Amino acid sequence: MNEPLLPDRESQQLWQSHVLDPPMDTQAVIRSLASRIERFDRTILWRNLREYSAGLILVPVFTLMTFHARNKQEVAAGIFALLSMLWVTFWIWRAHRRQTPLDPSLDMESYRAALLARYDQQISLLKTARYWYVLPIWASTVTFAVVRGGGFSTWLVIGFAVLMTLLCVGVIWVNEVYTVGQLRRDRDALERGCFDSRDE
Repeated sequence: MNEPLLPDRESQQLWQSHVLDPPMDTQAVIRSLASRIERFDRTILWRNLREYSAGLILVPVFTLMTFHARNKQEVAAGIFALLSMLWVTFWIWRAHRRQTPLDPSLDMESYRAALLARYDQQISLLKTARYWYVLPIWASTVTFAVVRGGGFSTWLVIGFAVLMTLLCVGVIWVNEVYTVGQLRRDRDALERGCFDSRDE
């Protein structure tokens, strides 16, 4: 979830051209918004598929490690890691489960409202990623490393925990600062276009 969505200024430019040089080609704006929504949905879909793929790899790994645990602590750590992976996968699925393709017969305002809603949903999801995404992965991974790292140097385990913490802080910054900031700028630009068009 750490790849930012690339901004698309096409519909904004069409709105600006409308403000400066009416009348506006409504169908052109609709096509632009429809294309933008399609690209947005496709980006989210591929991002989710990558997360699902990671879950399909990690869930069997943690399951196998749990079955081969040497003591109850390792069993508990393995189950914790397994549940964390399942939780993250479930939350991503839950966030986008009701998203369906738009009706081609919708008008321009409906397309714009749909795109704004997508921005709002993704911003809300990324702003809380530290809780439902980063924290479970960090806690389960560090716990598993501490419990299973009995045969390794204490400093090696501490170093891994510190490295994992820094990595998670970086993921939080990318999601909550960089990507959310970019999404908000694109959303505000689209909303300003809507406002200008109503004042026309």
